Amino acid sequence: MIDELHPIAQRILERHFNIVDIIDVCHYGQRPGLLLSRLSNAKKEVYEPNDRIILILGDHDYYLNGEGPGFQLYNVQLALSHLGIPNYFCLLITSQSNYDDYTKMVQRQLTVDDIHIRSITTMLDTSLSCKVSPRKDNADQIEKAYCILSRQARSHRAYFLSKIFAANIQDFGVIGYNNLHYPPSDEIDPNDQDLENQDIGFLSQPTHLPPLLLHNKEDRQIFSEFTKRCPNYKNFIEQSDMLDNSIISSLDSINPIQQALIYVGLETQHTLRKPFMSRISLRGVIEKRPFIILGVPGILARLRSEGFETFSNFWDESYDSETDLISRTNMIISILEKWSSMSIDSLRSAYDGMRDVIEHNHDYYHHGYINHQSLKLEQACRDNLQGS
Repeated sequence: MIDELHPIAQRILERHFNIVDIIDVCHYGQRPGLLLSRLSNAKKEVYEPNDRIILILGDHDYYLNGEGPGFQLYNVQLALSHLGIPNYFCLLITSQSNYDDYTKMVQRQLTVDDIHIRSITTMLDTSLSCKVSPRKDNADQIEKAYCILSRQARSHRAYFLSKIFAANIQDFGVIGYNNLHYPPSDEIDPNDQDLENQDIGFLSQPTHLPPLLLHNKEDRQIFSEFTKRCPNYKNFIEQSDMLDNSIISSLDSINPIQQALIYVGLETQHTLRKPFMSRISLRGVIEKRPFIILGVPGILARLRSEGFETFSNFWDESYDSETDLISRTNMIISILEKWSSMSIDSLRSAYDGMRDVIEHNHDYYHHGYINHQSLKLEQACRDNLQGS
């Protein structure tokens, strides 16, 4: 079983490399023994110079104290070292910038290999974007002020939603929240189970939400109340409506993001020192919606640097430079409180005022950004073959 990659990315990689396997590491986050089995099936006695095992490491890793390397990268390097697969024949595809800093760390920790796993940064790291078609204008579908989709529980996401409930604006948004820390994986190939129970020192991902450091007693109480209350909140949308592909590929029916004016993206990471960005940050662009992103500070600046426009003319975007998560959250909640007080007609009218920015982002994504990412990936593949 070869895992999915964006078809443009796959075509580019196939032009440069003989692909031994494509492995989405995120499928094995909770079951690293299965990753060991999968890699053992990709092991060859002799590799040709352009052979590559492609490792996709998206946005689902966990970090100790917000720093790298993440658990999944650690387990990848541990498995490669255990199996004797040289790092040279592996290529890691990620949306995170400067990821070689992390692969060098695990190389020093876990292997005598004198080469670290080379990484390529691209937003063509998954099959998600290939399902995207240009959207029609759909302001008439707006019924709520904002949309939040949180398919995998993380502490900062739960805290953000606790503040939504504390502000009593939950009924003015379309909210999807998975209270389970990890959804079960049904994407494991039975052929990969030979070494499932072999533990060679893998790091285990947390099975519960790691605590946030909440100094304020009121915040601690708000967070506690939310964790008790949220399972009984009846207006969360169905999990089946939150699946990545159903959201992005749905053209025939109204999807959750298009039912609201503002898309609020709760990124996977919030503490890394680098402006981490995943496909979550691009959903507003794809769905023709203005967006607010709670993630690592500087994420809006990164979007602007890559050619997108943001919405500083319509609300205060200084939250993007705020380094304290609690303050950053409160700044965004204040924005949502204002927009939640508006009528549906006012929300739709506001969309008209934002149309120039929305159309620019949408058109640029389809006619500029993907091409730009493709050219960068082509060059990165050439550099990899040349050993640079």
